[in-house]
Amino acid sequence: AVLTRATLRDLGNDLKQVGDITLALNTLLGERGIPHRKPLDIFFPDGRAEIGFAVEGVSAAQIAGLSDQAKVREIPAQRCMVARFPWRNTLSFIVGYLKVDPALTNYRGAHGYPKVEAYSLDDGETIVYMQPVRRGPDRQ
Repeated sequence: AVLTRATLRDLGNDLKQVGDITLALNTLLGERGIPHRKPLDIFFPDGRAEIGFAVEGVSAAQIAGLSDQAKVREIPAQRCMVARFPWRNTLSFIVGYLKVDPALTNYRGAHGYPKVEAYSLDDGETIVYMQPVRRGPDRQ
C-alpha cells in the first residue's frame, strides 16, 4: 500500500495540530481524486511519528502530482503483530494505545523481537495497531 504523509510534519502534543494536518491532507487527497484512503499514523522507536493516509489504487501520475505537498512512502507487505481496538471517539486512540502498547511490548519481549516502527490504521469502526515482526541481531 502507498502511504502519503504531510511534508515535514511530525506528531506533536497538540491534538488540534494533528487534526488540522489530517483534515488538510484528507482534503488534498480528495481534490486529487484519491477516493480510497484511511488515516494511518507511524510511530518510530526514536519518538518520531508521521501523520497520513494509507491509499490504494493510486496511479504513478497521481503520486507524482502530490510530491510537492506530501511525502510518499511505500510500505511493503510484511509479517506483523496485530491488535484491534474499537473506535468510539477521538479518545479511543489514546485508550487503545494504553491497552495495546503493553501487550505488544510483552509479546515482543517474550519472542525476542526488537522494537520497530508501529502503525495505527483507522479502519472505520476499528483501530488496527500493527507492528512488524523482525528478528533481533542475536536471533538470526
